[in-house]
Amino acid sequence: MLSEGNNRSLLAETTLLVNEEGINRSNDYEQTAIKWTTVDRVVISDKHILVYDSAISAIIIPLSALSTDVETEKLIRNIEKYHSESKQP
Repeated sequence: MLSEGNNRSLLAETTLLVNEEGINRSNDYEQTAIKWTTVDRVVISDKHILVYDSAISAIIIPLSALSTDVETEKLIRNIEKYHSESKQP
């Protein structure tokens, strides 16, 4: 798959901004905003946070990209909170 065409944006260093509105993802090639209301589910594994915006598409956040355990816990807490709040009537 990586050899099929231009995949620079997939391999570029990416910055994520997580706030109460959603997740903004940007790198040198693209900028994407995903609102919490469009997030289907959030999965936390021992190595990644996966934020699914469809059945086959997710923002994958490697926990190894975070500096400290405190930063990791804060991010997980915020993602779960914002996602949960977006699903309330």
